[in-house]
Amino acid sequence: MIERIWEKLREVKDPEAGRSIVDLGLVDEVKYDNGVVYITFHPTTPFCPSPLSVQIGVDIYVRVSEIEGIRDVVVRIRDHAYENMVNELIDLNIRKISAEHGSTQ
Repeated sequence: MIERIWEKLREVKDPEAGRSIVDLGLVDEVKYDNGVVYITFHPTTPFCPSPLSVQIGVDIYVRVSEIEGIRDVVVRIRDHAYENMVNELIDLNIRKISAEHGSTQ
């Protein structure tokens, strides 16, 4: 399962660099536990524009959620100047996407 998760993460692009977040080395941790995936990533710089960081986090969620058997995806950013705010916005957007798709995630 971890290999499939990494394949999906390779599809997520940094909006400014236009390259995979995996190729850029922005993914710090990937854990899988009974259908739940935990992913931690960091921005290219601590002051990366917050909307771009949120977009990356949401893109991670969307891509990894496409894998059959995944029940939930928890995405966290670290080393961002506004880390708490960005994580809250990622969560807010994930909840909105889940609600639109009738998911219980």
